[in-house]
Amino acid sequence: KETMAEEGAYPEMDEGPPVDEKALLAAVQARDREVKGLVSANPAKALKAALANPPYESRSIETKQASARVVAQALGAIKDKDADSVIASMDASEQALLMKYIYRALSVNENSTALLKFHEKLVAVAGLGCVCRALSDRATV
Repeated sequence: KETMAEEGAYPEMDEGPPVDEKALLAAVQARDREVKGLVSANPAKALKAALANPPYESRSIETKQASARVVAQALGAIKDKDADSVIASMDASEQALLMKYIYRALSVNENSTALLKFHEKLVAVAGLGCVCRALSDRATV
């Protein structure tokens, strides 16, 4: 399994304490199961659950992509007519985190139509600053 540090794309990620990648992936998988249980009954709650505890400290592309797939799955369940109210109910940090996940999921071609619709709606609510924060923050999802 490749990690970003092994690829040399992010050499600064070699810094810091050792990371338990198995535990981080297990946490993402548990979140995936929780989101699957919520997605049909309460998509907004599923999105909140999907955004919980992002694997910032992970150095594994697999873990980060798995986490992005969980968020993309929750986004895909939210109806277009409900998207604005779901985004408006989020605080600024949740909106910035959602933007990070949108970009991560777009990089692996996860449901790009729904992601681009959410991107547009998120920018309308949170502004372009949300995009800047998502792209410039070193803590990646």
